[in-house]
Amino acid sequence: MARKNGKTQLVAGLALCHLMGPEAEPRGEVHAAANDKAQSGKTFAEMVAILEEHPELEARANVVRFSKRIEVMSGQGRGSVFAALSADAWTKQGLSPSFTVYYELGTAPKRDLCEALDTAMGARDNPLLVVISTQAASDHADMSELIDCGQKVAAGEVSGPSFHLTFCGAGADDDPWAEETWRKANPALGDFRSLEDVARQAAQAQRMPAAEQGFRNLILNQRVDAHVRFLAKAEWDRNAAPVDFAALAGRKAWGGLDLSQSRDLTAFVLVFPREDGRLDVLPRFFLPEQGIAEKAEADRVPYGLWARQGVLTLIPGAGIGPSAVAEAVAEEHCFKTRQLPGFTAWVARIDGLA
Repeated sequence: MARKNGKTQLVAGLALCHLMGPEAEPRGEVHAAANDKAQSGKTFAEMVAILEEHPELEARANVVRFSKRIEVMSGQGRGSVFAALSADAWTKQGLSPSFTVYYELGTAPKRDLCEALDTAMGARDNPLLVVISTQAASDHADMSELIDCGQKVAAGEVSGPSFHLTFCGAGADDDPWAEETWRKANPALGDFRSLEDVARQAAQAQRMPAAEQGFRNLILNQRVDAHVRFLAKAEWDRNAAPVDFAALAGRKAWGGLDLSQSRDLTAFVLVFPREDGRLDVLPRFFLPEQGIAEKAEADRVPYGLWARQGVLTLIPGAGIGPSAVAEAVAEEHCFKTRQLPGFTAWVARIDGLA
């Protein structure tokens, strides 16, 4: 959901429920993780605030404020501990969490901490990992992948009995300036989420086009990238229909080659004109294999995943050799069989490649 709608307070209650309430496991480990320890400490602060309002719970807990740690001394969950974590994934390998909350995954620079916590739960009978966040701006972000997966599970497209998505956000076709749209992303609007503040930010976004992207992302919880692109995402999505590869046989095509030397993408793109005036576009991309993990982390783009899916070709070495690209272009001239996600293998012949 959007910002300032009580996500932190919600997970603080869930964390206490798993730490010293009915969901507590014997000697359980409850953790809050985020992009830095100060951010994960927000969950700790809310948990302490709840304890201070309930003396019967506070008497059972030892709160160590310096290290942001809570120890259960008696009653349900005795021996369990809560800890706010730093963002260093390599220090989390020895954990065995029974309940974990990841705070604002949408702004996480990489996925290693979330993966470390997710894979550490195998020794527990009924572990739970909860992610709370406003949407990320990019389709490639970890949070975006989780949301996409959750929507497929909800629609019955994939099976996911251990996966649940609760989503509050405006639709792509909703009027961003209407109050009913604001309420879709802000369930606390008019309660503790100020309606006047949202209206002020909406008016500002209308007056200042540069502020609209941030309003849509942070207030309407839409996946909107602030970067100006050659093609808008909505236009790109409307042209995402699958290509009938078998129908490409015998058709003329125009080829474009954009070469790079080392770290940039090399692209070879074939464009097939259609009788109805539209175009079928078939691209192929290349990167050097050496250092691909570091480049994916720096660019925040899943190059490794794309390579495994067959939509990116990794060339051995630290640079893109022209001979490797030339060989690939020659192969594409005959459209040698190639597996792509969601497509069957195909063989086609282009006559008159321009």
